[in-house]
Amino acid sequence: METSPQLFQDFTKRYYLPARPYGFALFRLYFRLKVTGVNQIPPTGGVILVPNHTSFLDPPLLSSAVPRVIYFLMLHQHYYHPWFHWLFRRLPCIPMKRSAAGGTAFKHCLQVLEHEQILCMFPEGGISREHKAQGLRHGAALLAVHTHAPIVPVGIYGASKALALKQWFPRPRAITINFGKPLYAPVSDSHDKALLQYITEQTMEQVQALLSKREKKT
Repeated sequence: METSPQLFQDFTKRYYLPARPYGFALFRLYFRLKVTGVNQIPPTGGVILVPNHTSFLDPPLLSSAVPRVIYFLMLHQHYYHPWFHWLFRRLPCIPMKRSAAGGTAFKHCLQVLEHEQILCMFPEGGISREHKAQGLRHGAALLAVHTHAPIVPVGIYGASKALALKQWFPRPRAITINFGKPLYAPVSDSHDKALLQYITEQTMEQVQALLSKREKKT
């Protein structure tokens, strides 16, 4: 059975936010981490972060860069991995089965946003290098229509060079995180598939623009 999110206040008061500055300092030193546009994230209220996903480094990088608690939607098999479950169950993670769209995980995501927290969703459903909107899941768009929480697109550049798939230890490669302007879904029927596809495409276009912004400088 999928585990529900921990008490929201625990991460703020105990270890998550107190440890964040140390993680950010470490990433700045090792990855020369640069962050732009983090002020685009509203300081209060529910927010949906939608980044590209190219490396297992993405969640810790985002957690260090954002001065609020982030709840991550992650695949069930990763959450219950025998080596890392002890860690993930102590962090703001929401496990999801690919075949259970709209189930318990979706309800937990709604709960996170209703408690005015930040939810991070990787619309590609896993690590990918394509960053294309075609065939993507509409979960972020559906939640935005349901809750009126803004979607903040995020472009993470360099993480796959620092820690590629099947690589055990990260290399000291430069990483940049660009946060874009919030996108607000119109008040509409959440069953409007055309609207959900439009919101998803607009979000991924912004993600790609944030990546292109970084790539032009290299």
